[in-house]
Amino acid sequence: MTTKLLLRTVALTCALMLGMTAPAQLDFQPYCVHYDCTPTSIQNPNVKHYSSSSYQEMNLEQMREQARKAAAKADGNPCTITLDMRYDPEVYEAPYVAYIYDDNGMVGVAFDSGQGALQGQVPPGVYDIVSLFTTEDHSQYYVIFEQQQVTGDLTLTLDPTVCTNSIDVNNYGPDGELLKPRMQHYDEDLGTYVVDEEGDYYHIDVDNHLCRKGLGSLYSWSVSGVSQLGFHVNDVSDRFYFRQLRIMHSEDLTKSYVCYFSTDNLTTCVVENNPNDYVQQVYDFKYTPRGCEQIGYGISDCVWMLSKKVAYSSRGVGTSAAKLDEVFTHEVWANIPETNPCDPDEHIVLQLLADDYGDVETVTFGEWVFNMVTPTAWIVGPAMRVNNGQKEFINIGHHEFARMFMPNYLYGVKYDDGTISPQLLPTPEAFTYPTDMAEGLINDNCPINAFKLTSYLNKNENMVYLQLPTNYFVGRYGESYCCQDGTTMTAKFRGNEIDLETFSPDGLGTYEFTVVNPIFEVDGLPGHNTTTAYLDQNQEDMNPPSLEMLHFKNADGKITDRFATAADGTMEFYASDFDYIYYPDLWGGEYLCQPVEVLVEYAPYGTEDWNELTVEEIPEYYQEPGWGYFYRGSLAEVTGQGEKGWFDLRFRLQDASGNWQEQVVSPAFRIDDLAYSSVATIGSGDAHEVARYSIDGKRVDASHQGVTIIRMSDGTARKVLVK
Repeated sequence: MTTKLLLRTVALTCALMLGMTAPAQLDFQPYCVHYDCTPTSIQNPNVKHYSSSSYQEMNLEQMREQARKAAAKADGNPCTITLDMRYDPEVYEAPYVAYIYDDNGMVGVAFDSGQGALQGQVPPGVYDIVSLFTTEDHSQYYVIFEQQQVTGDLTLTLDPTVCTNSIDVNNYGPDGELLKPRMQHYDEDLGTYVVDEEGDYYHIDVDNHLCRKGLGSLYSWSVSGVSQLGFHVNDVSDRFYFRQLRIMHSEDLTKSYVCYFSTDNLTTCVVENNPNDYVQQVYDFKYTPRGCEQIGYGISDCVWMLSKKVAYSSRGVGTSAAKLDEVFTHEVWANIPETNPCDPDEHIVLQLLADDYGDVETVTFGEWVFNMVTPTAWIVGPAMRVNNGQKEFINIGHHEFARMFMPNYLYGVKYDDGTISPQLLPTPEAFTYPTDMAEGLINDNCPINAFKLTSYLNKNENMVYLQLPTNYFVGRYGESYCCQDGTTMTAKFRGNEIDLETFSPDGLGTYEFTVVNPIFEVDGLPGHNTTTAYLDQNQEDMNPPSLEMLHFKNADGKITDRFATAADGTMEFYASDFDYIYYPDLWGGEYLCQPVEVLVEYAPYGTEDWNELTVEEIPEYYQEPGWGYFYRGSLAEVTGQGEKGWFDLRFRLQDASGNWQEQVVSPAFRIDDLAYSSVATIGSGDAHEVARYSIDGKRVDASHQGVTIIRMSDGTARKVLVK
């Protein structure tokens, strides 16, 4: 099985017609959110448009379908809105779409009719209509028709010259000085770039959003490499406002500035940030062994998100000409207000690091020549927020591949208007802590797999769909590891192994998937996460339970997985059974939380000599939707000895329908006074072999020479060299 098939973002393996033996296979896009509104993609007829009201991923055909549904609500009397475009094509680039909003959100879309006009249908009502003209220098001209009373067919004129109000942005650094870009030009004689003027940053990403109070973003536009751009709008009431995010990167990728701006209205003004509001956070990342083998390139990225309802991001990528150290330190300066009367959402900042890269490709675009690298693995987070002046890490768990940030599927909330909106909040307070309470390096642990395997009934089509497992490797501090290479998956259907590239089921049945990620290293020890999930499509609940997040605390409440004694350590995690309910008319669904039976076991690292570890549910930390049931257990009952003091964990989760998940995290935690590290040769004595490894750390059978883990008669474990 190929890795691309294994870890593709959208993976539907089968759709079965109930009551029939002949299989039917379909491509399916599950409910998710992507934000893709860059200047290059906006001209693509299949561009994914981000709507702040519905938060659905919609291509043009889906938007046309929404417009048809809006017209159908008019009881056979739809109103046609025609927007005639009047502009100078030498100056402006015309819009291909306009969005129509009522008080609850977007209800219609006007498309290019091919005759110099945009046209769409809506029921009678009162609407705001928004469209956007742009210029070659990336200036934006938003034309807003406010509170239009539509009782029949209506024709309006789109003209960018009415946009006489201008909004400019001054961006100050932590020292109170205006942040300036590095200015450079390409010298054809030298064949390289020549710096004309040094600056504070060399790369910038800008996200602009035209917003309406109480509704959020109506129209957005993103550009890269532009330090100043014009934002223009016609006269409207103070129901509307503007917000912008900027992310700037230093040339050596060791520092990023994240700045947020917002207005109260859309009158002419200059928006400035307050340098005194900057909050500094330093991220120390550890590469995986695979990442340490990379030579020549390192990539850093920074993402900003809104925590309510959905996230959108701005990002910047750069490369360094020399191999980075094993520990990569990145400094983030965030200048984001905690509260805003127009924009009450909480703001989250994440740091990203590319751990594994593909081939380096030199690309020429006009006079620009640059190197393209393709990351195949990302280290993401943890997410940081500022709460009453205090920096906090929060565990938001369910990341998709880092370049396409998504909210948590499990927070799908169904609204009265029929839309379903996934959310990031409420994040679990039990997994939120001050940033200075995290000990150790980011990614220096073996993560859990917040594994999602979804099977559901589409009642409209009378079909059962199965989505291939999506892997979310979530570490101790809320960081995640998003990888495409190195992970393997095997599958069984009705107990028989299958090849997912060629498999076509003949009906409903049981599935078992096993995912192994062996690329982690902790404290010099090879690590792995092995997750197996089982589901029965003959049950009403056909989704296996899931492990959502895991961390440990020491006696001082600090987040760490290394302890002096067993009594110093406490383990906490969320585990739940989420039953997916799909609504075909909404192109998505929501999860319902069900109880789950939990068994936790520990074993000295690499031994598979499992012993039960007592955990208990803490009802006051129950959090639905999204996380579900919270469990806590003390490590005080851990006995035996592990290599360097490390122990593995195994979780067994089972729901009422018999679906289950088993997950092994190796290594999981360290107890210093239960450590051994010497390699010795001993007689057979009163001992038995538990596991044997080759010198390079691979598991082998008893016929091989190598390092062997044995269990002594007194219950302790030893590592011996077999000759």
